[in-house]
Amino acid sequence: MLIIDNLRFGYSNQLILNGIGFRVDSGELVGLVGPNSSGKTTILKLITNVRIPSEGTIHIHDQKTVSLNANKIAKLVSVVPQNPESP
Repeated sequence: MLIIDNLRFGYSNQLILNGIGFRVDSGELVGLVGPNSSGKTTILKLITNVRIPSEGTIHIHDQKTVSLNANKIAKLVSVVPQNPESP
């Protein structure tokens, strides 16, 4: 289960996400769609702790993502980028 509550984030002085909230229950399949620069990738970065929200919380299976290390996040969340970079 994924719960996002009152998420807020911005880069420098530009607010990107303000008051975002949703819930995805176990077994649900969800697509994140929207126009370019609407915050889709930013939400994924926040869920995976690549970025940290300025406000709000993200829970995966009742655990706050900010308290999880990279290995634990990787076991819980998979992201397939549109244009993956080769190492």
